Amino acid sequence: RELVKQHASIVQQHTMEVNRVKALLLRNKIKPLTDNLFGKRANWIESTPMTEDVKFLLQQSIKQIQFLSEQKKQVDAIIETKAVQNKDAILLQTMPGIGWYGAYLLTVYIDGVERFKSVEQLISYAGLAPSIYQSGKTLNLGHISKLGRPEIRTQLVQSAWIAVRKKNRFRKKYLKVKRKHGKPL
Repeated sequence: RELVKQHASIVQQHTMEVNRVKALLLRNKIKPLTDNLFGKRANWIESTPMTEDVKFLLQQSIKQIQFLSEQKKQVDAIIETKAVQNKDAILLQTMPGIGWYGAYLLTVYIDGVERFKSVEQLISYAGLAPSIYQSGKTLNLGHISKLGRPEIRTQLVQSAWIAVRKKNRFRKKYLKVKRKHGKPL
């Protein structure tokens, strides 16, 4: 689990730093002439007019982004190695939308389906059980409760979006449900 948490932490820090750079560019009305802002050769800074303070901040942020990218590569290499050696993760990768990272995350957080007495317990652990509103004889099922592990729920949502984009069968099902509800899910 610690490797998966480290991966998530690095991704979060990386995203924050990228957003910080983009905000700094917007605030200072700087339009770089390149789309590759964060590559190893971020020499666009030298050729773009800006104050020395902004230049310094951008250089520091880009160094931080490059450092975080390298850290992520290292953590991902370890996770991938572990995922291809784990029989449950290998099985999960056969499902549409689930790659080695998602398979490993689900494997380490679920820690064996045998530990759950029923499917309902696993669904609750993942935070996918519907919320229940009950008064007297009236029973209403609401949206998912979100009381379980957010990491599992997030990964399943990401995997579902990938499956919808890449597999026609899932895309058709998604569009059918979307039409029924009249809004994006």
